[in-house]
Amino acid sequence: MLKGTPSPGEVKKNRGRIRKPGEWPLPTIYRMLRNEVYVGIHYTHRDETREVPEGGRERVGVPKDEWKTVVVPPIVERDQWERVQKMLDEGKRSRPRYHAKHPYLLARRSRCGKCGYVMSGFPHQGLDCGKPFLRLYYRCSTNNTANSSAAPRCGAKSFRVPETDETVWQVAKELMLEPRAFITYLHELQAKQLIEQAEVEAKADVISELIDQHYAELDTLAQELGSVTNRTGPIAMSIRKRMESLETDIERLTIERNRQIQRNSIRVISNKDISSIEELSKTVRPVLDDADFATKRQIIEALDWQFTLLEHDGQYDITIHWLGWEMTVALPRQG
Repeated sequence: MLKGTPSPGEVKKNRGRIRKPGEWPLPTIYRMLRNEVYVGIHYTHRDETREVPEGGRERVGVPKDEWKTVVVPPIVERDQWERVQKMLDEGKRSRPRYHAKHPYLLARRSRCGKCGYVMSGFPHQGLDCGKPFLRLYYRCSTNNTANSSAAPRCGAKSFRVPETDETVWQVAKELMLEPRAFITYLHELQAKQLIEQAEVEAKADVISELIDQHYAELDTLAQELGSVTNRTGPIAMSIRKRMESLETDIERLTIERNRQIQRNSIRVISNKDISSIEELSKTVRPVLDDADFATKRQIIEALDWQFTLLEHDGQYDITIHWLGWEMTVALPRQG
């Protein structure tokens, strides 16, 4: 679809381009497919300027739950966009990739708890008393100078890889060795999710009905306004004021409905998901004690866990996410 269409670099006449005319970079296309603006939701206030203790000001990222939502005209339907997201997610899961040089158990599965951006593996090399050393960290991608143009630096602390990976592995190992309590909890969470899903659907339906009523009233008012002789008189002004109020309400209700739809897009834990945990436990239990990095990574991929890394007041926490289930564990103090 984009083939032959001038890319942003061509439009800006970027002399540093190395691609052929009409050739779009895959990361740009991927970001477009992931962007919710195409279904009518645009986010502002993603970063802000703050005073720094050393003096001066800097741009820092804002947590995603504090972003402001702006409704814009949609280009594609929500269900079509959701299908694309599912295809992209399934593609990531079906093609696991491993770091080429250093072992990162959480590679491509962790995000910064401060700004929401990806945490990437970062090797730090140097000399200690004349002897070379290598330390591996998970670092927020906004703090990577190579990606400084992508988003403001959030300043989040880096996590040491050995302690982080070992903590996650111990959690995975314990659940695989003794899955019964976890399975029981998943059944309880599944029931709760189904109830919440029904409540959200009911609320979205009520909001949709209100929006339809508002549009119907707008049509009636538009007809009344068209029959008013004096367009500047008090009757016409009263009708316009009511129409403006209805349009404001429709915009507010549309935002709320979209939020409800987004809440309901989270997949509910299925019986198949729970069975897969039981089967995985039976399969990997014999190799857990002697698992090498490749085996550990395959188990994490099979579990399909995602991670959020966040430091606050010197405490380093990692939160594990899977289909509505969350577990936060504290890491050893980072030196």
